[in-house]
Amino acid sequence: VARLYARFLSELGVLPEKVVFHETSGSRLGADGVSKLQTLLTTNKDQGGTLLFVDEAYQLTSQDNIGGRQVLDFLLPMMAETKTKDFGHLVVILAGYKGHMEKLLEHNEGIPSRFPHRFHFEDYDDDVLLSILRSLMANKPKKEAPAKPAAAAAAPVQPSAAARVAGRSRSIAGYFNSPSNPYGLMSPYTCVWGRTWTLDAGAWTDDLGNTCANPSAAGTGQHPIYSPDGKPWMRSGDSWVANYDPSSSRKEYPGVAPAALLAAAAATAPQPYRACDEKFLRIAIRRLARMRGTPAFGNARSVHNLFSLMRERQSRRLITGGLARSDLFEFSREDILGPIPTAATFQSCAAYQKLQQLEGLAEVKDKVEQLLQLVVKNIQLELREEEPVGVILNHVFLGNPGTGKTTVAELYGTILRDFGLLSKGDVIKKCPSDFVGDVLGASEKKSRDILSAAMGCVLLIDEAYSLAGNVGAGGAQDIYKSSVVDTLVEQ
Repeated sequence: VARLYARFLSELGVLPEKVVFHETSGSRLGADGVSKLQTLLTTNKDQGGTLLFVDEAYQLTSQDNIGGRQVLDFLLPMMAETKTKDFGHLVVILAGYKGHMEKLLEHNEGIPSRFPHRFHFEDYDDDVLLSILRSLMANKPKKEAPAKPAAAAAAPVQPSAAARVAGRSRSIAGYFNSPSNPYGLMSPYTCVWGRTWTLDAGAWTDDLGNTCANPSAAGTGQHPIYSPDGKPWMRSGDSWVANYDPSSSRKEYPGVAPAALLAAAAATAPQPYRACDEKFLRIAIRRLARMRGTPAFGNARSVHNLFSLMRERQSRRLITGGLARSDLFEFSREDILGPIPTAATFQSCAAYQKLQQLEGLAEVKDKVEQLLQLVVKNIQLELREEEPVGVILNHVFLGNPGTGKTTVAELYGTILRDFGLLSKGDVIKKCPSDFVGDVLGASEKKSRDILSAAMGCVLLIDEAYSLAGNVGAGGAQDIYKSSVVDTLVEQ
């Protein structure tokens, strides 16, 4: 959108047509410093100025980015006007997560007035995510691809193309080297074969890259059509003949691949991917959308990652199960959703079996068994496209020393991962002192950092009861510890 915005401003005349679009990040901009930014803006001045797009701009005001704050203070005075005295036109676009960006705007009271317009990009809903996935499965070439044949078609107008023709006929070479147009044709010219010819630098070239001295008589004995490979083609009856050789006869106009080649190319061309059942695509998108609202949710990027994972699963399946062309562009249920586990599958997990082998712990084992049955039920509900039953995985482990709390926590994390409820399943062990800071605000930051690092894992807080401790004869609450508890509840 930032690039389109830059083009939009240029087309409206707000910015010069050649204004430089420069993309960077807050951390990189801060690391480079003010001097390097000045050099960049000075260099771009000759092009009319700079549109500076700073992604993750909140990094400019992070505590460990001293250079970032200096860069921001350097930019602020110049952003009062679109055109600066020293660097030409300057437009700055800051991008980042909403919460972080609000803190950046508090860095200086002048920032909000410099950025009066704010565009909030909402997370994509399920329908948009599914549309993106289907567009990826369409397997169409990128938009830039169609421009390549046009570039190839224009190649014969270069001297190399003229040289090939000149090697076969001095008279034709003399014509190509002359800017005159002895036949009085107006460029562009449409010949009897329906091709469009253009005159450039004294050379006539059609839309397929063929050359001819006189398009009005293209294909005759006096004016053969030279294909890009230098062969002369002439019309003979209802066919075309190359190099005066009747055995080269073909129906297709020069520069067009013969029907057999076109059929072979069509047989090997990429085809749209398809799902064995569309509902599996909807289920996959619903799974993906459960991360919506978290930093781990990447919207379109997450859909691209899902599509890549689908192709990886498909490749493994085809390699192990045999390859047939009919299978190359079809995704199975397992390709889209991964293996569909059953109760027996879960019970064969090493962590589950190890838990069952521990002495005692009947209540713990029963809770895990209930969780297993719930997971299996949710899988069936999901396959029927019904809403799964919600489950909260947070637990409090109560018990005296030596009863196996830590061992069970480690097994529990692995079981949750094997059940598909956690992406990683590692157990991160922390104690209360790891969360508590020594100044106001430090406890919240340390707690958020720990929680962020524990995403997809089991966070085990041993001796957590000490977070509720009081200090002082009057039992005054420890604000540093209470901040930890408040942050845990909030997150």
